[in-house]
Amino acid sequence: MPFEYFSVMARQREGADALNAFLAAHRVLRVRQHFVEQGDGSYWAVCVEYLGEPPRDRLPDAPSRRRESVDYRTVLPGRAYDCFERLRTARNEWADQESIRPYLIFTNQQLAQMVQRQVRTKTDLEQIAGIGEARVARYGDRVLRIVHEMSEAHHAANGESFVADCAAGQPAVGGVEGAAGPPGSSAGG
Repeated sequence: MPFEYFSVMARQREGADALNAFLAAHRVLRVRQHFVEQGDGSYWAVCVEYLGEPPRDRLPDAPSRRRESVDYRTVLPGRAYDCFERLRTARNEWADQESIRPYLIFTNQQLAQMVQRQVRTKTDLEQIAGIGEARVARYGDRVLRIVHEMSEAHHAANGESFVADCAAGQPAVGGVEGAAGPPGSSAGG
C-alpha cells in the first residue's frame, strides 16, 4: 500500500486543504498523526496509507454524488431498528465525548449493516466496508456488547433473532447482497 505524508500547521489552515482533498479523492486504509511541538511552528505530521489509484468516481474534479437519505425504519424492521437506534445513540455519545463528528466513528449505513449481519465478533465488524482495525480496536467491544444485549433481550422475549425479519424480503443496506440474514443462514453467509 502506498503512503502519502502531510504537515498541517497547528495555528493556521496551511496544509489542511491539501490533506482534505487527498482524503476525499482516495480510498484511505489508515491515518496516523503525530503532534510536533515547536512553539508557534507546531504542526501535525500526518501519514495516510491508501489503496493505489483513487476510484474514478472520487477523483477531485469529478462531480460529487450525494447519497440519497435512507429511512432506516423501512429497512430495519421492529427490534432491528431499535438496535440500530441504540447503536446510533451510543455512537453520537462517543463522538460528543471525543469532540468529533459521529460519521467519523461509524456511518449510519455501517451501523445498519452491523444490525443486519448481527455481528458477533471483531472479525465480523472488519467485514463491513470502511471499518478497519483501528476502529474495531477502539469501539468494537462496545458495539458488540450493545448488539449482544439487544439480541439477547429480544431472543428472551420472542425466542428468535431480531434480524430474522431482515432476511425476509428486505434489501441489504449498502447494496451488500446476502448481508441481511443471521450468520450461518443462507442469506447471511
